[in-house]
Amino acid sequence: MTRPGNKLYLSGPITGLDPQATADKFAAAEEYYRAQGYKVTNPIRHGLKADALWAEHIGKDITLLLGCDCMVLLEGWEYSRGCRIEVAVAKVEGIDTYEAESFRGISADKRGVLTKNE
Repeated sequence: MTRPGNKLYLSGPITGLDPQATADKFAAAEEYYRAQGYKVTNPIRHGLKADALWAEHIGKDITLLLGCDCMVLLEGWEYSRGCRIEVAVAKVEGIDTYEAESFRGISADKRGVLTKNE
């Protein structure tokens, strides 16, 4: 069951990383938060082809982010230009932003708490 008003956007590094490992990391996070009752927006599933221009990807991602109530930052976000842009947009738009720990070995008993990212 989806919690009302809890549309969650996943933000994490994508560019230049192993595509399958990155997709797996985002899928694990998406699965976890869906199980917690959130409606999750996974930018890897935004519908653009992998070879689209970076500007097209970030443009689509920002559009998706603006439709969400909060954003969860995956491990390594601070090293990603796209993630830093998403954080800036979220701050301007008043979208709550949370930092999540590593999603390796994600399980409900280890991932129940989010820490507010100021």
